[in-house]
This record gives sequence, C-alpha cells and structure tokens, in this order.
Amino acid sequence: RSQFYGVVDVDLAPRSTVTLGASKTRQWGTGGISNPGLPRYTNGEPLPIPRSMGTTLYDHRNTDSESYFASLQHQLENNWKLKLSAVHTESLTDLRISRYQGVVTPGMTTGSTLAMWGGNTENRVNTLDFNLSGDFNWLDRSHSFVVGGDYRKTKNYNDRGPYGTVARIDWATWDPSAPFTLPAWSARQGWNNDITDQKLYGYGKFQLHGPVRLVLGGSYSSYKVDQVHISDVVTGHQRTTGTFTPYTALMVD
Repeated sequence: RSQFYGVVDVDLAPRSTVTLGASKTRQWGTGGISNPGLPRYTNGEPLPIPRSMGTTLYDHRNTDSESYFASLQHQLENNWKLKLSAVHTESLTDLRISRYQGVVTPGMTTGSTLAMWGGNTENRVNTLDFNLSGDFNWLDRSHSFVVGGDYRKTKNYNDRGPYGTVARIDWATWDPSAPFTLPAWSARQGWNNDITDQKLYGYGKFQLHGPVRLVLGGSYSSYKVDQVHISDVVTGHQRTTGTFTPYTALMVD
C-alpha cells in the first residue's frame, strides 16, 4: 500500500481561509480476498491437505484512488463562522476471485474443479457541503447552533463475470501458486448506479446547568437511485423524498 497527500492553507483576508488538498492511494493485494471453499469428501470428512492450501496465484484486489478537496471558511462576528467545502473522489478496482467446487470420493484425489470470477469497478463521488455555526447566550447560559446542507452525487460502473471452470484439480499434485492459462470471461453481469443524496440539517446544544447540555436537531433528506443492469438492460429506480429525521440527546460536555 502506498499513499501520497498534500494540504495547503491560504489566507485570502484576515477572516477568510481557503484550504486545498489532494491525495492518491494505491492498495494492491493478492490472496485472501475471500474464502476459497476447500472441498470435502462425499462423506463430509475434510481432505488431508495442508492448512497453507488456499487461493490461487491470480487472486487479487487492486485499487487506485484519487481525492481532491477544497474549502472556504469565513469568520463572522460574535464567534460565528461560515464554511463551504467540496470533495471529488475517483477509484478504480480490479478484482479476481477463485473458488474450489465439487466433492471428492474417499480414496481418490480428483473430482474438484476451480472456478473464477473477475471484475472491474469504477466509482466517482462529488460532495458539496455548507454550514453556518456559532455560539450565543440566552437566559444567562451559553449555547451553540449549526445549520447547513450537503449534496452528494455518486456514479459507479461495474463489469463482472465468470471465467467458468479454469482448472480440474488433482489434490495429490495441485499447487495453487503455479501459473495456468485463464480463459476469457464466459459472460458479463454488470450494472451502473447513479445515486443522488441531498440533505438539510440543523442542531443546537443548549446548556441546562453547568456542563449538562440538551442536544436538539434534525435533518430533511431525499435519496434517489437509478440502476441499469448491463446484462439484461433492466432499469431500476428507487426514490425517497421528504424524509425528516429528528434527534435528541442529553450530554455532559
């Protein structure tokens, strides 16, 4: 795994600051992606194979991601501040998973096969958020309040499918670390998602006595998903609009 990132703050004015940043991450790995499903004999007994026996040389999950973000914060009078932020993230994942199938007759070492799946996933996420926050006095007590909203747009593209049976196994000689020829994908089962999430929120921390505060707030949100299945060209829709979620808490600050 490797990661690179950088952040810079720029003062535009005595009360205004811009923050810019970016990060890039690479996480590549082999083996251990999923349980390979080691087979058993037809009577249910496990095969006498080493515990080290596992996934093949070709199993992996490789992900590259990039993120860019920017924010503007402006300090207002009486300890109030206004903040606007935006984030853009992209990630690409290449995935390959193998699994053992089939049972073995006692006294034999053949009967199992190796099946494999492959796939590629691309995700793009854009997020905007703004909020106004600050402190105020009321009834000789100190309180704080936050009000804001956020918008998130997510698009992901998935293309996955099976290679089918890639090897017939003799457990007396099978070596999962040995290379073998991979066939082309026998089918493709993919889907694209277009997700929109919007929210308005607000909450306050009200001092009751000393460090004891009552938190009151809520959010008003909408959620939309459009899904297109590549394999059968079926489009799905999901909508949730006008959902209000209240929340309250009692805390010692």
